[in-house]
Amino acid sequence: VAGLGPILQLGRNSSAALRGGAGAPNLTRRRIDARDTLTVVQIALAMLLALGAGLFARTLQNLESMDMGFDRDNILLVSVDPARSGYTSARSAIFFDQLLQRVRAQKDVKAAGLASHGTLSGVLPAGTRFMNTQMHAAGTVTQAEEDRTVHSNFVSPGYFEAVGISLLRGRDFSKTDSGEGANVAILNEAAAQLLFGIQDPIGRRIGQGRQGPAELEVIGLVEDAKYLSVREAPLPTVYLPSRGSSPMTLHVKALANPSSTLRTIEREGQGPDATLPPFHVPPVEA
Repeated sequence: VAGLGPILQLGRNSSAALRGGAGAPNLTRRRIDARDTLTVVQIALAMLLALGAGLFARTLQNLESMDMGFDRDNILLVSVDPARSGYTSARSAIFFDQLLQRVRAQKDVKAAGLASHGTLSGVLPAGTRFMNTQMHAAGTVTQAEEDRTVHSNFVSPGYFEAVGISLLRGRDFSKTDSGEGANVAILNEAAAQLLFGIQDPIGRRIGQGRQGPAELEVIGLVEDAKYLSVREAPLPTVYLPSRGSSPMTLHVKALANPSSTLRTIEREGQGPDATLPPFHVPPVEA
């Protein structure tokens, strides 16, 4: 559009020059001034757009190189919700246990685990947030002005290995931790700092609310990881053993290109029950 003005003005100037009128030189000078102004404006706008594009590319580069707290390569996510097909919690727990066995048996799968909140998966409904609650460390009383809000994520044994979240101290969940009587938890660094400060949390106990019984023993400490946005600050997160809740997001670490593994994982996600419609999102890297 900016280029059309000088072209139209050039046509008018040519006509005036051919007529040889006395006012032609002044008219030509005014037209030249208008073209110069349009040229300056066009160059200024082009520089502004180029600067914006450069800043956008730089931001994208920074986000790509950011430490997410997990391994973004060759990880697939498949979400399954047995409850929508009428599964009870007990039946869902059996289904998820069998699902992990089938998936881990595939030759192109390195590791697999389940989580109630997928790592940057985008599978949660808009506006969904982690389950959160106030928690306290044993022997402490949280003052009214203190915020001890932590976020909960229910995960299976092998989840941290599947997504590459490093276990810094302690141990991962085991199969015996999934029973109703198992009161154990794993904290990320942000939650450990919030509840225990610089003290080692392993072996200590935490409880829900600002005070009261501390029924959960801390058995592990993992690094912080991003869940909702690549720009978010670390969320204080308490990981708890999964106990058949639904839906769950299956995290699969593939040995090679995850696209070739996706069809197999979708098939295993249904198992013998064709009424279960799993759906997938792009690999975590995407």
